[in-house]
Amino acid sequence: MINLKKNPSFQKDRPPQVVRAGLFALFLLLATSIANTVCAQTNLPSFSEVEEVVRRANDYWIANHALGNAGWANSTYYTGNQRAFRITGETAYLDRALDWANANQWLAGPESGGSAAADSQLCGQTYVDLYRLDPQPIRMADIDSAIQALVNNPAADNDWWWIDAFYMAGPTFVKLGNEADDPDYFEQMLTMYDYMKTTRGLYDATSGLWWRDSRFIDTEVFWARGNGWVLGGLTRILDELPADAPQRPEMVEMFQTLCAALKPLQGADGMWRSDLLSPGDYPNPETSGTGLFTYSMAWGVRNGLLDPGEYTNTIAKAWLGLTTLALKPSGLVGYVQARDYRPNPADENETHDFGVGAFLLACTEIGLLAADSPSASAWAGPNESVLDLDGSGQELVTLDATATEVYRETVNNYTWWIDGSPIATGITAQVSLPLGTNSIALKVSHSDGQIYTNSVVKTVIAIIPDAGPDQVVWDNDGDDTASVTLDASGTVGTVSSFDWWMGSIWLASGSNTQVVLPLGRHVITLKVLGIGGMESSDEVVKHVTPVVIATASTYQDGNPPEHTVDDDLGTRWSADGDGQWISFDMGSTNAVSALHCAFYLGNARQTFFTVQTSLDGSVWATVGDYTSSGTTLDRERFSFPSPMDTRHVRIIGHGNSSSSWNSYTEVTIEAQSSMEDADADTLPDRWEMTRFGNLSGNAGTLSDTDLLPDGDEYIAGTDPSDELDVPELSMDLANEGTLELTFATRAALGPGYTGLERKYAVEQTTNLLSNSWVNVTGWGDTLGDNLLKTVKLVPTNPTTLYRLSIWLQPMP
Repeated sequence: MINLKKNPSFQKDRPPQVVRAGLFALFLLLATSIANTVCAQTNLPSFSEVEEVVRRANDYWIANHALGNAGWANSTYYTGNQRAFRITGETAYLDRALDWANANQWLAGPESGGSAAADSQLCGQTYVDLYRLDPQPIRMADIDSAIQALVNNPAADNDWWWIDAFYMAGPTFVKLGNEADDPDYFEQMLTMYDYMKTTRGLYDATSGLWWRDSRFIDTEVFWARGNGWVLGGLTRILDELPADAPQRPEMVEMFQTLCAALKPLQGADGMWRSDLLSPGDYPNPETSGTGLFTYSMAWGVRNGLLDPGEYTNTIAKAWLGLTTLALKPSGLVGYVQARDYRPNPADENETHDFGVGAFLLACTEIGLLAADSPSASAWAGPNESVLDLDGSGQELVTLDATATEVYRETVNNYTWWIDGSPIATGITAQVSLPLGTNSIALKVSHSDGQIYTNSVVKTVIAIIPDAGPDQVVWDNDGDDTASVTLDASGTVGTVSSFDWWMGSIWLASGSNTQVVLPLGRHVITLKVLGIGGMESSDEVVKHVTPVVIATASTYQDGNPPEHTVDDDLGTRWSADGDGQWISFDMGSTNAVSALHCAFYLGNARQTFFTVQTSLDGSVWATVGDYTSSGTTLDRERFSFPSPMDTRHVRIIGHGNSSSSWNSYTEVTIEAQSSMEDADADTLPDRWEMTRFGNLSGNAGTLSDTDLLPDGDEYIAGTDPSDELDVPELSMDLANEGTLELTFATRAALGPGYTGLERKYAVEQTTNLLSNSWVNVTGWGDTLGDNLLKTVKLVPTNPTTLYRLSIWLQPMP
């Protein structure tokens, strides 16, 4: 017996660095005595104090700011964030850096002048650091291409006309030179440095300080942050240059000279002022310059280039100033002078990304001077999935700890462990691992008597599933559905079965198949079975959207509105000016819940716009005002407060954070059929039009000979024109008097089911006259998911009757 419940609810509108051999020979000889002298003579903080400050400042910044673009200002923050990760071991900071780099597609920054500009190259310092932790070529490809172009171009030596450029680009040259093992990178860095210093004449030998650019030569204006860029650049370059590099003596001499010139200019409160020689002009402390100076001096002491007896008190005073004046209890780092090119004031609550980066650099380097600081930061390599290529049930895996940082003295040995047992020794090793997840511990035994640990997960898998690319598919025939191809041909390995699921609903089997999906955005999961029954999965997004006609108020030549609906992120609609609009006509009314928009230079700037809807293209209602993230070139989802029945959607542009231009590469409408019932016969018009081509019937009509009226066919999901298509239900005798009831469920997909789900219940009664049916235990409210269900029944009364109930209800 089948019961089709008439639930009326469905009818309603719903409306770090790697230490290289010989790099710091002098430091290695002096490290122990330096650390002991520093701690004996000063009130430098303990490592735990430093770690608390670093976490407070960085956690505050992360909680209150977006990932940001790859420009110089934000990239300065990420240099500090990267050191915070290595010193504290906090993986959330590593995740933050990876999210940022991925959002910016590992590309050079968006600064004026393109990837050849120094400001666009600072991001490369963190890209290289992340590459060293997980050497994926994409992480260095774009930035290395930009730097190589300069190395190979002799005319590029005149690019550094202002001193900020040295910090932005100099260390990037040296880091990439080390990775390429090519000293030409070092030599080009020195050539461009000499142009800045000598040809442009930006270094003043009398004061030992640097003028920001040629506008200030022969004046008494020496900008703190500008000199911080030079000193910080020297520090990061010296941290990378091999001990025998011919460029090193010049860098060391300038480093020591500049530190000596800056030391007596420190304020009594430990902070430097924006105008170094005229501190009274802007008497407030300034954090970005102070942070860069302190970072460099602490690094110089730790690496034996500065006398700890002369500089430790300077560093300790700076620590007090940075942590009592600049740092607020909340974690906000204040007194950061805004973007500028000369001295100016900064408010105590003024904070900026580059200032926070300088603050983190200073604190982490001070932490390494503490008596209880770690001597090393172990790194066991990235988590990794490895394919069992030969199907043997195990695979040879490389273990690599070369990105371990050693801050002082030496490492005795590296050992690798699983479940408390050693499996290998050496900074690199190869081990054979079985299928499955293998958690491996790295133990770094240091000459200080401590063991520093890190862990890595190596997963050996039988298959690597590939559900194919995300895709936008258009509803070309206007029936609120589209045929979508699901293609797992990119899957690697021996596979015994392919299954496609949408949530808990099974869709299809096979490595290449087609399914019909309704309007909307659908996340589909591919599940594959490999050797030994191991299951792996991958996801793909299929976005079924109405065919739209795009029009606009105006457009830039070559960038018309139809470029926003061609599924090509390389084309765009562009129009200049506040109020320029682009409109989309879906041809019929649909329930729109969101827009998915991608923006030209969307990873470098925010875009501002208003969204409106209209049923007739004349009367418009405003949905709301929106702002893009400014962090990605891909589509972003902008949701409506609630789904809105509409035919037309219009975007009114208000320019972007850099200019008055409105530039959209793609716009996709997230729409579903509106579930209208114009003839009020309890059957959605879309369902009737799809099944019959007209609205002439009603819920009581019998369109075939299976005795199910059309209303029941709609509820059951069966075809009202096919008498053989009925709900599938069978009952068989099982063992020892038990029964097995089997029924096939159907998911509520397609026209007429927007926002609904189909539910099933197995019910029983002992008295038909009472019409009192109750659910069989465990078999009520079962979701229709296109799978067979089997219910085992143990009748306790020979007169027990059973039935299957089917109904539709709104999705939760």
